[in-house]
Amino acid sequence: MRDLRARAYGPKPDLEADPAAMARLIELEAAHVGAAMPVNVTESVGSNAAGASLTAPSARESAVDPAASPAKRTISNESFGRRTLLLVGSIVVVAILVFAATWLRVPHPAATLQPAAGEADDRVIRALDSDVEVRDISTLRQFEPYHNLDVWSVESSSGDTCLAAWNRGGMSRFQFHCGPPGVELALHMSVEAEPDDGFGDWLPTGSVVSLHLRENTVDVFVHPPPAT
Repeated sequence: MRDLRARAYGPKPDLEADPAAMARLIELEAAHVGAAMPVNVTESVGSNAAGASLTAPSARESAVDPAASPAKRTISNESFGRRTLLLVGSIVVVAILVFAATWLRVPHPAATLQPAAGEADDRVIRALDSDVEVRDISTLRQFEPYHNLDVWSVESSSGDTCLAAWNRGGMSRFQFHCGPPGVELALHMSVEAEPDDGFGDWLPTGSVVSLHLRENTVDVFVHPPPAT
């Protein structure tokens, strides 16, 4: 359950993408609360227990009749069960509401690009050549396109990972960003009025397309232009 909580409430939540894991977390949270609650099961005391009162005796009654039947101190299991179910049900509802609120606050990608099969394309190597020395072309990975964007990742000779995008429309804008291993790599591409290079022609001017390199995928986030 600790791993599921980390995926739901940690700094990089990803449980919303796994409905089965989300349902499992809610189930475990409810079971954890239920297990923490004491459950008293009382046995009948003698043949007179069935007719005995189920209410606890007052201090006066105890003083007058010390030998009062222990059955009088028994709490109704049925009533306790109803209260337990009501409490657990309320906790489950609260957990669902909290998770839903977390889901709504976390931004979700417009697309997730998977690795694309095919031969290595050395166009990106030539484009990077003036700024970044590529260690080995075999480290080049291409991902699915997003609109007119071709997306790659590749390792440089210094050990950095580079994320590159090439817009095939208009004036063919090319951008890249490199960073050390273990650091989340993001490439931000803005839709500009000047110069009009054809990038993002499906978006309003001022929008930003952000590419985030994960372990084996690239998440695409589209940010609208700032409010004026």
